[in-house]
Parts: sequence; C-alpha cells; structure tokens
Amino acid sequence: YSKHRLVIITIMISIVAVVAFGFLCWFQLYQAQNTSDVMYRFAKAFNLPIAKVDNVSIRYSDYLMFYRSSIKSIERQQGALDDSEDSRLLDSYYRRQALNSAEEEDYALAKLNEMGKRVTDDEIDAVVEEHKTIDGEVRSDQAFEGIIRDNFGLNMTDYGRMIKLSLARKNYAAE
Repeated sequence: YSKHRLVIITIMISIVAVVAFGFLCWFQLYQAQNTSDVMYRFAKAFNLPIAKVDNVSIRYSDYLMFYRSSIKSIERQQGALDDSEDSRLLDSYYRRQALNSAEEEDYALAKLNEMGKRVTDDEIDAVVEEHKTIDGEVRSDQAFEGIIRDNFGLNMTDYGRMIKLSLARKNYAAE
C-alpha cells in the first residue's frame, strides 16, 4: 500500500512540476518577453512559435536570434541600454524589426520548401567564406567565430541559420 501511494504522489508531484515549469517558461517568453540566453535556448530546443503568417509558424528562436544580435551590436557601439525613454523606444524598435525579419525570412523559407527548393549547405558555406575574407585575406575559423560572437552574440550554428534564412529570402524573391 505505501509503495503504491508513493508512486502516485511522485507522479502527481512530477506533473505539477512539469506544468509549473511550462507555465513559467510561457510567462517568461510570451508575457515578460525575456530575451535571456536561457530563454533563447529553450525556445530553440522546443521550436516555439511567436507568430503565424499565412499558416506559416514563425520561430520564436529566430526572432530572438535577430533581436539579440541587433541589441548586442548596438550595445557594443553605444553601451548598455538603460531605463530611459530613448532606450525603451530603441528597444521597442529593435524588437519590431527583429519580428519583421523573422516573419519575412521564415515565411520565405517555408514557401521555398513548398516549391521543392532548398538552401544548400554549399550556398551557406560560400557566404560564410565570403564573410571571412576581407581585403583578400581569409580569417581563420577561430578568429571569425570570435568576431561573430563578440559583435553579434552568435555562435556559428546560429550564424549559419541566419545566413540560411537570408539566402531563403533572396532565393524566394528571385522566384
């Protein structure tokens, strides 16, 4: 009897913990609009939507990728945003711009996929190699990864995703 009761209590506690964790994550992403690294990774791992355009789900992680890279670049140039009205307006502007970019590029990727076309790894690698080259000099992978991380707060996987979305938008526009 006590083993049976222990199993039931454990299952109930587990269910409550999962529901509470889900609610907390939902609140942090959709209500508090938390853009932290933890929430970015969570949204990326679970492929959560932020919007829907013409039955195409827009990935929350793509929105956060665009937003975080923009803010990282701005803060690197101008310093951290504070609680002033100008900073709030600037933050709001970059949030909207990131959402617009995510909508346009995720939509283009989905439509390109519907047409049976893909952005290939070779296309992505060609763009990365082009970005690594400045004045005829090719930067090492480590140096380039450092530049991407320091200037935009991205790792190479996220940078590749950003390039893929950009190429999808370009290829879809060409169709």
